[in-house]
Amino acid sequence: MINRYPHKLLYITLASADVYDESTGNWIPGLPGEEKEYSCRARPAGAGKKKAGKDGQLTEYAYDLGFEYDENFDIPQNARVRIIGVNDQLIFDGTLGGYQVGNESILGWI
Repeated sequence: MINRYPHKLLYITLASADVYDESTGNWIPGLPGEEKEYSCRARPAGAGKKKAGKDGQLTEYAYDLGFEYDENFDIPQNARVRIIGVNDQLIFDGTLGGYQVGNESILGWI
């Protein structure tokens, strides 16, 4: 059987800040960031491929990403991500360029 999503995308969520509860006068400690993992398919993009951002700026990207559809998929824009390959080798370590959720799939770029 062919594994359509042989790679792993890893990122650490941002830690939440401490909060002051005015009704009790207590500080509530924030939560540390947690590591999230998504199965994906990372394909090197052709040389010079560009994607327009929300501000209209064209940005060159190195990999096309494909993810299995998950309605809870949510990675912050510009999150620092790592892509791990089939043999646990590091393929990419950098910033997520963005993604778009379709009806049955999620496509991204880094």
